[in-house]
Amino acid sequence: MTDKDHNNTALLGVILAGGNSQRMGGGHKFLLSLCGTRIIDHVINSMSPQVDTLIVSANHEDLDTPLEVVPDLIKDAGPLGGIYTALMLAKERGYSKIVTAPADTPFIPDDFVSRLYAHSKNPIVVAKSDGQIHPVLALWDTELLDDIEMALKNGERKMLSLIKKYRPVQVDWTDERDPFFNINTPQDLDEAEKRLAQANF
Repeated sequence: MTDKDHNNTALLGVILAGGNSQRMGGGHKFLLSLCGTRIIDHVINSMSPQVDTLIVSANHEDLDTPLEVVPDLIKDAGPLGGIYTALMLAKERGYSKIVTAPADTPFIPDDFVSRLYAHSKNPIVVAKSDGQIHPVLALWDTELLDDIEMALKNGERKMLSLIKKYRPVQVDWTDERDPFFNINTPQDLDEAEKRLAQANF
């Protein structure tokens, strides 16, 4: 379902576009072309129909995107810093929830948000595939702000360590091909090209 089925609750979508792409040789891997479309644009195209507003969390000034780009309030804090900043922005703008996805995951399914939101009574709901949970592919409540701020101030940078105490609901996708396949290396990009070409055949 892609028609923003959130029980009439507005939802802020956040694309996390951090990292230095070392395994891709540096630069912004999410700006690379995947079958003629930038990787981040595949993510935007997947996420936009599923949320009310979509922003990009990034500390880069050279992103060519029509979306609002929001830099981290706390620098060098990794994805957790981006989530904290997005939660702060969401609270300021009247949202109670955000949903996050990384900029290098081009195959996000159409039911990503709706399946997470089905468990929205929980402060954190995470996607799972191939037996692995994905804390950057998750639904977050703004009530987490104080805890995340404290964790960041105490030097916490590992998302799994932070969320463990909340016992997040894990929503499992059992597709034959992992819908949360992410691109880290040139080999991953080649694999994604083949996969997308087959899907479009």
